[in-house]
Amino acid sequence: MKKSILLFVMVSMYGSVVLSQEQRSTFENLPLIVSIQFHSLSMPFKNLKSNFRNVGIGLGTEISYGDSPNWLQRLTVIYYLNGHVGGGIGLLTHAIWRPYFTQELYGETQMGVGFVHVFRPVDSYVQREGQWVNVGKRGKTLIAVPVGLTLGVENKQFSPFVGYQFLLLNNYNKSISLVPNTLIQVGTHLQKN
Repeated sequence: MKKSILLFVMVSMYGSVVLSQEQRSTFENLPLIVSIQFHSLSMPFKNLKSNFRNVGIGLGTEISYGDSPNWLQRLTVIYYLNGHVGGGIGLLTHAIWRPYFTQELYGETQMGVGFVHVFRPVDSYVQREGQWVNVGKRGKTLIAVPVGLTLGVENKQFSPFVGYQFLLLNNYNKSISLVPNTLIQVGTHLQKN
């Protein structure tokens, strides 16, 4: 696994050197990004099959830093269902480095921060004054730190991609402070043209 990540980074560095900014003509700021999210409560690259039992959606947009399509900021809203650990809704922002391998093929490395509100999968109870009181499935809002890799094809109107994100959620409960989550993403950038 470490060798795969190292190879991706090395190829990414080569791609950003090979293609100059003048060669990029199809990138536009503020595209609509639509994706299907597959969620799992797991460590990175462990038990990938479990992701495909828990589906969700993502909507977002991005803007480049200056004139370069290689450095971007993305804002995404995600929603996923997970019958075992509860679903969630989140607002995430990522700083992105997007090197191009060919005129259309690109990779991304992403790192960000955000908030995810996780819902309990079943009603929860707390003890108040000697009685168990139902507090429902409300859940709680947690700070999220997402890190991800993406591979995509950039076209004039539809730019499909596949991505993998690892999210650490902070302050889940008193006994577990950090909770690992993964998202497999399949989607597209919809350009204005």
